[in-house]
Amino acid sequence: MKRLCIFCFYDSKGIVDKSVEYLLGELLLNSDRLVIVVNGNIEDNSKKILEAYSKDVVVRENAGYDAGAYKFAIFKYLKIEEIRQYEELILCNDTFIGPFVPLKDIFDTMAKRECDWWGINGVDWKFLPNIQSYFWVFNKSIIQEDKFFKYWQDNIDEHTHCLEDVYAQFETGLSYYLTQLEKKIYSVYVPENNCNIYTSVSTSIKKYGIPLIKKKALRNFNTSRDDIIDAIQYIHETNCYPVENIIDYIQRFCNVRITKEQISEYVIDKDNIKDNPFIELETTTEDVKKSIDKSKGFYIYGCGVWARKIYWNLCRDNSNFKGFLISDIEKFGHKQLYGFEVMQIDKANINKDTDIVLGVNKANAIDIVKKKIINMDSKNIISLFPKTISKMLS
Repeated sequence: MKRLCIFCFYDSKGIVDKSVEYLLGELLLNSDRLVIVVNGNIEDNSKKILEAYSKDVVVRENAGYDAGAYKFAIFKYLKIEEIRQYEELILCNDTFIGPFVPLKDIFDTMAKRECDWWGINGVDWKFLPNIQSYFWVFNKSIIQEDKFFKYWQDNIDEHTHCLEDVYAQFETGLSYYLTQLEKKIYSVYVPENNCNIYTSVSTSIKKYGIPLIKKKALRNFNTSRDDIIDAIQYIHETNCYPVENIIDYIQRFCNVRITKEQISEYVIDKDNIKDNPFIELETTTEDVKKSIDKSKGFYIYGCGVWARKIYWNLCRDNSNFKGFLISDIEKFGHKQLYGFEVMQIDKANINKDTDIVLGVNKANAIDIVKKKIINMDSKNIISLFPKTISKMLS
């Protein structure tokens, strides 16, 4: 299998540590060409480390996050016809430590799956696909599609500094485009579940088989010590990964000094090891889209990640969309989003025929209904939590 890998590297201090070297070694073993895109600054010694793994190392501005790096590589460093010479395209970033199983084993497992593209894990929501984008592999059936590259050209903003846009346009946007509009089939190495890999590190590895730890989770070491150390002890006992890499990362980013011996001797409080799920959504993509398409005029309440995901994937082409509503315009600091007006709820012209799509999480949805729209008819409220909202208004 001939594979091209585009790897995005970013470190706030420009340092390539041992965990990145380990990952690059795995990628190199399983790729025919490795292109490394550095977002932002990098130390001279660290750049030399990267160049030991690839002759294709390019440094660009720190913008667009991983999606911006991939777009830069696809259109400015490589050519589409170059990419099409490969049977698989790997997009990988350095936001995780691992893998805890050989990458070859993961590829061998996924080669037996009938799919057009795949990732390591996803969240088991029925509303918009959520295949986590730190590691994606696209097969030839997608690489040969002009529409795949056109989506990148038209929809991925490589200059953004807003992470919510990356989630909306890239992680969810590209997934939704491929699965819903182009009818491509995806798969995941670990069966989809609702385990929160950021707050249930040990459980995600030991129970669900996630072969990695997200670095964002490790940065919570000082408040999630038992959970993280339990995971490290398990990794050490199973001899599946050099735990020194994990400890070094924790020491570098958490301002803590801890040794491998201290980790081994640490007594875990099992009450702190939990299976924390993501909040379960109460609707599906189809139901939300059906409600939006029936509306004669609607606003999206919110300007965060859920609001942007809903707008980008379900509302962009809807002429009945009026704009965004928020509770405090001063706090948001902008008067427009995606070219539409952002209005404070108490200053918007909302009549009995106007619908509101709550593009917020469950806690905020409940708070908004209580404080801002308690007198609205429930049939005019479109939410990711319709059962909860309907019960509040009944």
